[in-house]
Amino acid sequence: GWGASIGENFPIEDWQIGLQLAVDARNDVKAKEQETTAQGEAVFDRENLIGHQQAWSLKADASRHWGSWEITGGARLEHMFQNGGTESSQSSEETNLSGYVSGTKRWSDYWTSRLYLSSGFRVPTLTERYFSGSTPRGTTQGDPALRTEKANNVQADLEYQGQHLSFNLSVFRQSIDSYIERVALSPTRQQYLNLGNAQIDGTSYRADWTISSSINLRVQGQWLWGEDDLGTPLNDVSPHQHDARLRWQSDSHALWLQATYRHEHRHPGSSELATDSVVHYQAGYKQQVTSNMTAKFLINNLTDKHYPVSSDDLAPNAQSRDFEFSLTYVF
Repeated sequence: GWGASIGENFPIEDWQIGLQLAVDARNDVKAKEQETTAQGEAVFDRENLIGHQQAWSLKADASRHWGSWEITGGARLEHMFQNGGTESSQSSEETNLSGYVSGTKRWSDYWTSRLYLSSGFRVPTLTERYFSGSTPRGTTQGDPALRTEKANNVQADLEYQGQHLSFNLSVFRQSIDSYIERVALSPTRQQYLNLGNAQIDGTSYRADWTISSSINLRVQGQWLWGEDDLGTPLNDVSPHQHDARLRWQSDSHALWLQATYRHEHRHPGSSELATDSVVHYQAGYKQQVTSNMTAKFLINNLTDKHYPVSSDDLAPNAQSRDFEFSLTYVF
């Protein structure tokens, strides 16, 4: 593949304007499937995907300040062509437009809030449209007639920035039309389909507390929910997760302990499994050996917990307790 872009930023009176033109292409994208006998004889050799994709886009945005307010907005126009790779295969050519507007208000030296509204789109990938073949989940079939996902988004942020404590909180809702999902047609056959409408809601936060000149505590996490208009859970919407990291640092040494809590997952999607909640830990130490060399030592899965790395029904279990050591030299 290849791509190129050119852009320019310039002022017009009180506005700061940005323009960008971009082109990119992915030609001869291929996925091949082979099977041979123990003696090395070919059983089959076939291509599951041959695809081409070319696109150009034009993006424009503008921003300005009004007192304690900052207003930004923009739009992006994209034209994309996709082809399944053969003259007889179905092609897709479409033009999509997205846009956004946001307002940021500084209430004081410490508090800031922001409201963000946007519309977006996601063109089906070459795999979703043109792939046909075996996968670990069985036979998976693309659909050349898939429609582009369209979404409307709203997000609100609140931020506090103090001398020793900083905090931000975000809540959002994403409403998606023509949501694309991999659907099981039988125990051994799946196909990418447009499900209709879907909604994803979320809340995320992050807080940093400077306890002293050498000790810092960071806490962050998120809650996520996603389902289609029939109330069916969506795949790949991560379970709620929260992290806490306590870090001590001097001029040349750093030592930290991180704890991660992943919430139980009781409403899995069609290609997911229910999972229990889990808490796992990581410990680390870093030393600046010289001005050019850094040494780092990590202990992952400190308490040797046994758990799947995600709720995907083919997800492997997390690696047992392991140790990492690295030396980095910068010339």
